[in-house]
Amino acid sequence: MPQRSKLTGASPTILLVGLALLIAVSAWILWPDSTAPIGDGTSDPTNQANSAPVGLADLDSQPVRGPVRRNSPLVQATVTVLLAIPAWATIPETVKIELIPQGSNPAQKRHLWTKSGGRHVRFDDVQFGSWLVRAAPRGFQATEVPLSVSEIAAAPRQVLNLVPSRSIRGRVIDATGAAVARVPVSARPVEAIPGFTVTRATATTDEEGRYRLSGLPEGKYWVFAGELRSAIGPMVETQLIGDEAWADLTIPALGSATITAIDELTQLPIADIRVQAMRVDPDGQPGHTTFKQTLADGTASFPALPPGLYDFTFLKPSLYKRTTRRFEVTANQDAPLRVTVLPI
Repeated sequence: MPQRSKLTGASPTILLVGLALLIAVSAWILWPDSTAPIGDGTSDPTNQANSAPVGLADLDSQPVRGPVRRNSPLVQATVTVLLAIPAWATIPETVKIELIPQGSNPAQKRHLWTKSGGRHVRFDDVQFGSWLVRAAPRGFQATEVPLSVSEIAAAPRQVLNLVPSRSIRGRVIDATGAAVARVPVSARPVEAIPGFTVTRATATTDEEGRYRLSGLPEGKYWVFAGELRSAIGPMVETQLIGDEAWADLTIPALGSATITAIDELTQLPIADIRVQAMRVDPDGQPGHTTFKQTLADGTASFPALPPGLYDFTFLKPSLYKRTTRRFEVTANQDAPLRVTVLPI
């Protein structure tokens, strides 16, 4: 009679043990530990468990991504203000920059200070609307610039050009003591100042002969009535130290001329033709020289000319022949001159 295998009798037990192990492993995979964090249905609990806590300071420092969408009309943005100064000037150690609401903007006035030697500030959480950006540091003129903040321009950058407030002031009179109105006054540094553009140092006297040349660096200047390259009186040396210097000027009694350019063929006035007025000294050498451009009616006014003989030259090479006429300018009188110019 054949013998029965021992394995055959044990096989049901082995199968039961294997089945129990399979069920246990499946349960461990499908049902995790009940102590794990459970989410609120809006986020992955695994990510919540692995993420570090975030404080308010960290939230404030995070950049806003994407367009701002809020129901309130008081939507917020970021405004960066940059300071620009001439190359020859020194930036103040710190500058107060104000952000002032305008019109119907209900926001509060705000201000920030630049860091030591810095040139910019950033205003966060700025409400949409109209603002005025202002700075008035010591030694510089007050500067104001309007600014509009909106969803279209939610992060504007505004530049404030700071102009030093140092200036030379004075009054221009003639030999009789009468004020000289509407005459140019210029200042030229005795020695060149790196980065300073001399063409900025010009002004025009008011009805009482007063002038002010502003935005100047410290140093020595020649101050005189007339344009930069053509003085109409003596030059006065002035030392500008601190915020202000004074220089009163006395010049000879002046005359004036009103020139009208006429096309010789059409007898119509010529607009935009350049007119040069050059004083001819008794020895025949050129003297005081200035330029004007004719207006639509063909006229060009020379309000401040030292008395004497002048060559008035009309220049428009592409359309008209160079034409020169000589006239005399008399003190305290205006010379009305009509000159015909021949087309090319």
